[in-house]
Amino acid sequence: MPEEAKSYPTSNHKKLFAAILKLKNINEAVKFFRDLLTIGEINDFAQRWKIARLLNKGLPYSEVAQKTKASTTTVSRVAHWLHHGRGGYKLILKRFEKELKKTSYRSPLLEMAKGATGPKKGPKKDYSLKVDEVLYGER
Repeated sequence: MPEEAKSYPTSNHKKLFAAILKLKNINEAVKFFRDLLTIGEINDFAQRWKIARLLNKGLPYSEVAQKTKASTTTVSRVAHWLHHGRGGYKLILKRFEKELKKTSYRSPLLEMAKGATGPKKGPKKDYSLKVDEVLYGER
């Protein structure tokens, strides 16, 4: 095991995760992650999340690779972490699935997604998402 993996998570990692937990809605996440990461890095993360959602839905690797334009190596890597990782993908997928099943009240995740709007300066952009779009849909 590489030395970096043995010390994970470091104090700096924990501080980053604590900062992420301070985000209150999608609009804040859009701003924070755009400042923190390049568009390429955000696209890579988004692609991995889409791969995880599609694999969780039961799609075969080849179809996932085609739909996401990812290499089969990337799909295999995400599948490995989805099924044999620390449970992070499954944790979040289950939370979104649980929200999908609830229809009798306004869920906090849905409210957070619906309440997000674009920047106040310039043209308004709508960053809102429905939970089913987050799990399976295209935007």
